[in-house]
Order: sequence, then structure tokens, then C-alpha cells
Amino acid sequence: MAEPYLHSDAAARACGETLSYRLLPITAKPPDTNIVCFLVTERAGGSLARTNAINRRIFERSSYSSSAIAPLLEHAGIDPAEYRQHGLFVLRATWMSPYHLLAAETGHHQSLLAEFMEKLGEKAQSIRHYSSGSALWPAARQR
Repeated sequence: MAEPYLHSDAAARACGETLSYRLLPITAKPPDTNIVCFLVTERAGGSLARTNAINRRIFERSSYSSSAIAPLLEHAGIDPAEYRQHGLFVLRATWMSPYHLLAAETGHHQSLLAEFMEKLGEKAQSIRHYSSGSALWPAARQR
């Protein structure tokens, strides 16, 4: 079991509490990235249907609702009616470079995150020129 999961149980015991749930990692070994997959189960056991319902509810409570995204739509100048019709395609990046922290610790002034954002901006600028009609990408796609 991954170490952080053990700590939550130990912290609860130290405070004289017993958790009513367990966090179970999906993998036998601790994760080697910043992506962690786990399952929440009731400590007392329960049916698969109940376990699925608990995890689904946690997911739903952690997901964006239409009202939660309203400030983003306003900031981006997107009409809420258009959002309801087409949805919003969001890009998500997972920062997994060990060099980001190392650069900060050693005083290296190169900002890897700033470099990433600069490259992303360059891609957005180049794609903007191809966004009319159905051709969104140039013939030779750059990555």
C-alpha cells in the first residue's frame, strides 16, 4: 500500500478517530508519477454497487457544473447558450518534470513552466491562422 494512504489512517488514530472509509490504491506499488488512481471504500465493507455509488458521487462533486464554469465562460467571452450547445474542449497538462523543483532549489533561473507556456502560445498563434473553414491544421502538423 502506498505510504500516504497509511499516513491518513495513522493521523486519524493519533487524533482518537477511526475513519469510516479506506483509500485503496489501484496499483500494488507506490505510483512513480504524479497521477494516482485509487478507490474509496467503506471500512465496514459494502456492496460493489454502494462502492461504485460512493466513488461516482465523489467524482460528481469534484467535477465542474455549469454554474461553476460560468465565470470562465464570461472571462473567455463565451456565450453560455453556445457552451450548452457545443461544450468546451479543455486542454489539460500534467507537469511531471523533476527538473522544475531542482531548478528552483539550485537557483537555476530557467523557468520550465514559462518555456512550456511560451511554446503553447506559439502553437496557438500558428493554429489561429488555420482556424477558418474546416482546415484547422497546416498540412505538415508540428508537435
